[in-house]
Amino acid sequence: MCTISKNLFIMPTFETQQTGCPNCGNSVTMVEAIKPQMECPFCHQHVTAPEVQQLQLTDGERMVRFATSKGDFTKQVVKKLTETAFVPTDIFNTIAPEKMHRAYVPMYVYEGTFTTNWTCKVQQEEVDVEGKKRLEYVPADGKTSGHFFFLLCAHDGKDIPAELVQFVESIPYKSSDFVPFNNEIITGAGNHDVYTWQQNADADGQFRKRGAAILKKQAEQAARTQLQDQKFRGLKTDYTHEFTLVGQRVMVPVWFIYYYYGNKPYYFLMDGKAIHLAQNMPEDKATSKKMKYRYMAELAMAGGSVILLPLLLHLIGKVFGASLLSSWITWLFIVGAWGYLAWRIYSVRKHKAQALQEAKTVRETAGARLLNAINSRTSSTEG
Repeated sequence: MCTISKNLFIMPTFETQQTGCPNCGNSVTMVEAIKPQMECPFCHQHVTAPEVQQLQLTDGERMVRFATSKGDFTKQVVKKLTETAFVPTDIFNTIAPEKMHRAYVPMYVYEGTFTTNWTCKVQQEEVDVEGKKRLEYVPADGKTSGHFFFLLCAHDGKDIPAELVQFVESIPYKSSDFVPFNNEIITGAGNHDVYTWQQNADADGQFRKRGAAILKKQAEQAARTQLQDQKFRGLKTDYTHEFTLVGQRVMVPVWFIYYYYGNKPYYFLMDGKAIHLAQNMPEDKATSKKMKYRYMAELAMAGGSVILLPLLLHLIGKVFGASLLSSWITWLFIVGAWGYLAWRIYSVRKHKAQALQEAKTVRETAGARLLNAINSRTSSTEG
């Protein structure tokens, strides 16, 4: 069983520099030397002559290496912003290569096994003395077991945005994804632009605060999985667990960009292997509402005409003592009205599709320029 060492001062370390952002309050920690004038990667506030402190960050025990470049990250950003409907056409005016960053997030690993005992009432079909079938719920119990492996952030504080922490903790890593830690990968000459954070949270405390709830949920899900072919109610579970790893220090790679549009903050996150993404995006609400309400109005007119037009003609016929609905001319008029409104709905949908495609084309053109800018910078750097 792995135990947590409390003597952090004897652990290997690597040097970084840290400064605070006066605008958002986040601490910015970089492997390279912080410049006298810099831009916060989260709020993009320019910091002049920042107060810099030297840090000794604890080495990890294992890590996941970046398998992607800034170009790969940009492709994912461009693809998502281009293909999502109602994203503003000028969105790429606010996204620049220098706003895209990569970081290693300090995490703790928790791995082991659990055993779940459960009780509930399951539905059964009973046959009474008269041969009638009825459904009843009868007591049932069982036992199941499983393996758990999850990560929790090793940084306690507000320096890492909450959505970034949630994103990294939600990635379903496996033990095989990790390699032995090598701080040369982080501090090497080619990685001078890497951000990171202090490992300042206690592994046992993180498990008590959040990890126990994650493990409980997994144990309950194992019981539900065992019962999945049956209808049940009143499920109660009790579980025990045993650690094989608790609090192993790992470093997890992530790409991120924070940007503003219309004075509102947005973000795009990607893991170091380009498998998992998370983002929130601005929406052109004016265009979205206009198209939505126009389509709804056309649909309401069509539905109303199908029901109300024959009814109206029937009532007019009653007033004048004639059956207007028996005339083929009347029905020709009704069918013509229905056809016209159906054509209007088709036209609105076609207009919507055309407008969305035109907006997408504009975003594709702007996104292509951004990709070219990234590729040009990469080429000049390699040259």
